[in-house]
Amino acid sequence: MQPQGLTDEQAERLWAEGKGNTFESRHSKSTRKIIYENIFSGNNLIMLIVIGGLYAAFLSFADPRLLMDSAGIVMVFIVNSIVAIIQELRARTLLEKARLMLPQSVSVIRDGKKKEISQERVVKGDVLSVHRGDYVPVDGTILVSNSLEADESLLTGESLPIIKTEGDTVFSGSFCVSGSALFVAEKVGKNSLAASITDLARKYKFVTTPLQRNLNRIFIASFIIALIAVGVEIMFRHEELFTDVDFIRRIAAVILSLLPGGLIFFSTVTFAVGVWRVSRLGAVVQKLNAIESFSTVTTVCMDKTGTLTQNAITIHSISPTGDYSKEEAELLAGTFARLCNNPNATINALMGLTPDLDASLLYEMPFSSARKYSALQIRSRGKDRLLILGAPEILCADSEEILEILSEESKRGYRNVLIAETAQKIAPEYLSDALESKNIRPIAIISLQDPLREDAAEALELFKKQDIRLKILSGDHPESVYATVKASGWNIDRDDIIFGKKLDKLNEIEFEQTAHKYDIFARLSPEHKLRIIKALNKKNTRTAMIGDGVNDVPAIKEAALGIAMEEGSSMTKEISDIILLKNKFSLLPSIFAEGNNIISTVLLISELYLVKNIIVLLLSLLRTIGVTGFYDISLTPRKTALLTTAGVALPAYCIALWNSRTEPQRRFFKELFGALIFTLIGVSAALIFAEQITVRFYSDTLCPPCCHLHFDQGSNVVEEVVPFSVIVYSLIVNFVMITLPKNSIKAKEIIGAGIIITLLFSVFLWIPSDNWLTYFIHLFYEFTALPIVIMPVIFGSVAAGTIISWFLRRILRR
Repeated sequence: MQPQGLTDEQAERLWAEGKGNTFESRHSKSTRKIIYENIFSGNNLIMLIVIGGLYAAFLSFADPRLLMDSAGIVMVFIVNSIVAIIQELRARTLLEKARLMLPQSVSVIRDGKKKEISQERVVKGDVLSVHRGDYVPVDGTILVSNSLEADESLLTGESLPIIKTEGDTVFSGSFCVSGSALFVAEKVGKNSLAASITDLARKYKFVTTPLQRNLNRIFIASFIIALIAVGVEIMFRHEELFTDVDFIRRIAAVILSLLPGGLIFFSTVTFAVGVWRVSRLGAVVQKLNAIESFSTVTTVCMDKTGTLTQNAITIHSISPTGDYSKEEAELLAGTFARLCNNPNATINALMGLTPDLDASLLYEMPFSSARKYSALQIRSRGKDRLLILGAPEILCADSEEILEILSEESKRGYRNVLIAETAQKIAPEYLSDALESKNIRPIAIISLQDPLREDAAEALELFKKQDIRLKILSGDHPESVYATVKASGWNIDRDDIIFGKKLDKLNEIEFEQTAHKYDIFARLSPEHKLRIIKALNKKNTRTAMIGDGVNDVPAIKEAALGIAMEEGSSMTKEISDIILLKNKFSLLPSIFAEGNNIISTVLLISELYLVKNIIVLLLSLLRTIGVTGFYDISLTPRKTALLTTAGVALPAYCIALWNSRTEPQRRFFKELFGALIFTLIGVSAALIFAEQITVRFYSDTLCPPCCHLHFDQGSNVVEEVVPFSVIVYSLIVNFVMITLPKNSIKAKEIIGAGIIITLLFSVFLWIPSDNWLTYFIHLFYEFTALPIVIMPVIFGSVAAGTIISWFLRRILRR
């Protein structure tokens, strides 16, 4: 008798009492964690140490400049933290909004009727129904079990399904791989097992993408270089460490300049923008780095049924065997479909056959991807029969009649299943013995057809053009797989296909070699698919797995990137990184392009930051070893903040907003350092030109008296402001030069942004300190306004350096 479950009134009362299934989303961080991580990030912790050191120096020297430096860094710390927190909260909102596009419901029994509700609306005491492929959202005790097999690998790491019977406990985080059950919810929300284990929901897969690893390398290398630079400074001038305020400030400036904290921040912004763009296309992104991860895969593995094909299975033909008539075969197949409590696509296709309405179900063995068959014990017209539905080569591998029918149908690309019965009365638990003893009587071969997705060929062609290797991992018959792959435009021979039984005979080394050698696999079990993904991963292959069914779950969990179809099982969608809404295979090219855009954007921003960092490092080293004159720039924390804002941060915002480059960037550091070298040569050339021209321009013989008077207003004009402004203008021009190629659509915006940033810096640089605002700004950043007459020198030097850099880049491209 089916349980009645709670009434709607009882459920609403329990929900109001806080006994609902609400807790932190498994795909996002809590607000508290976002705030904590962004305040106490590695970059911020170093800034706090620098702030503390400057304040301690202020207490010792009583120099107000140190206090202003500390205040300036505190302002940067606060602004960076607030903006980073806001951006990550926005990114989380984007992810959650995208997931809302995907229905998240479970089946419950209320008032004796089955209904669909949101996972969050489940309350303690609800009776839930789970079937094959369903995710278990709460902990509970089984009331009725129909051969339920639960996969608890997300909780325990044990990959083998566990048989659950009445009275057993099911846990949130597990899912049903076979059978069905009714269970009563006992622990919901934060009290469930999955929620009680710290970060368990994220345990199943956390894969760092190549781009994230590259950013980590840049951060670590920058930190090490900063320590080395500070060490060199102290080694050469250790006697000044406790006596010279300028020396202390310069050390603080070097440390702050060399940390690419803004690079990490802008990378997060870029990921968030990518999620927003892809969600507008019609895909649900469940991890912030998933889009970029897709563009870095080298091998894409995919299922056939429901992935390459539409999963709209229909009957093509029924071929009876032995003494069975076609009418009898259709009757038994229709009866099997009517009495089956665990329908799948094949069962749904058989629903159109006329059943025996008087037949009743005695026992059911649900379908399992590992067994590749299901069985029903029925009573029809006073007679007990044990019917079996499954793969022909599993049930009757040696039957000549079956092999003959298969050779006729499968070669035309149909998916074939066999309906059979035991030759004599046998208990269902001894069915495996009956199979081994060939105690099976075939009834009919049922040929099914499943059309290819209309957009599948386009996506496969894209992968080939991008040199991405494709592999088909299917549980279907080799002939059916062959026909589908041929229909997609993939030119293969039958010898190019290998199937599960051959894989079972290989040792571990042979298995790994075969996994890399072959591209088409048939008659695979879920374990086969998992082993293939693991074998590929051992060779540092970045794999993506695309699937829709329960049999794809282990492989999707193991792959670097998991992609699911919207019509797939709830568990497949739950663990995947990207879900294709409306099963649109054609979204893959757009997602791939968006991933390349993310890498390209971060590459350009990285170049901006590293050019600035290397310039600061070189200037510091030149000053340390005693090279004075034009390069003797006294870097301070506030000056480096201005340099970063005008030359890097504002351009980086524009790149994150407008970059549209989508060509693959396979060699991140080669591209990065190749561009860095020529940019640095250009900036160095601009500094040299500016020095030579400035010295000559301000000489007593060539400089008009009015110019000399302007020069006398502040001796730091030549030594400080001119080279500093040359560096800033060079960085702004470099931003335009590296962003314009491949971004012709946004040329006006990019050039306009460069002009606006230039004007903003110029206003700050050229307006005299004759009012309180400009006076305070110049005082804070420790600058003297430049005379207008020196503008051609600065702009001319920047132009010359830019031409040299551009010319060298052209040579490199050729």
